[in-house]
Amino acid sequence: MLNADFIDGQWGSGKTNFLKNKLFPEIQTIEASVSEKGKSIYFEPIYVSQFGVSNIDEICERLFIELNPKFKSKGAFFLKKKY
Repeated sequence: MLNADFIDGQWGSGKTNFLKNKLFPEIQTIEASVSEKGKSIYFEPIYVSQFGVSNIDEICERLFIELNPKFKSKGAFFLKKKY
């Protein structure tokens, strides 16, 4: 399940603080499913900044990187660099 929310406001108005300190802890208490072993699995929120984004492809790339942490490594940086 994927849900996206967009929060708009002036710089320094507390958008990131609200997300990380209020909204994310609430999301992490929501049970997403139960594993085969009977253990509860909870939602895990991710944060993707839209700062400097100029098109939908850049948003998709940022989401892909957040959802695939291996692409955050230094080696992956060199793989995605365009020459």
